[in-house]
Amino acid sequence: MKLLYIAQYFGFPEKAGGTRAYDLATSFAQRGIQVRVITSDTSAKKKERWSEFERDGIKFYQLSCPYNNKMGFIKRIKSFIYFLFFSSIKALTIDCDVVLATSTPLTIGVPALLMKWIRRKPFIFEVRDVWPGVPIAMGFIKNKLLQKVKNTH
Repeated sequence: MKLLYIAQYFGFPEKAGGTRAYDLATSFAQRGIQVRVITSDTSAKKKERWSEFERDGIKFYQLSCPYNNKMGFIKRIKSFIYFLFFSSIKALTIDCDVVLATSTPLTIGVPALLMKWIRRKPFIFEVRDVWPGVPIAMGFIKNKLLQKVKNTH
């Protein structure tokens, strides 16, 4: 089986942050699944848009896509859209049997959905965002009607 795993923020054990995606990907690889990961390098801009490497039996496609929480709202949105666009194109070039897309951000579902529509691949969309609770708490969703819709679920 060939799995395409799309995770915009993929953490390795030696780095700060969560390693959930790493743990899942390596457990799939240890069970004989061919894992390909599309992710981003948020640290700095590189000359090349994409870098490729293998680690722990997994092939990585890493997009140079700067992001940090100190960026303003518009810059963060641009970063999400940049990743959405280029990861969608990359995904369409990768041979796989199934796609697993894990948020955050929610835009990560778009490349998986395109794989379903264009390449006819089944996909799993794992939503880990607290939606819309976090945007409401951060003041991004101020419309009282939309906030009430959230509270009816």
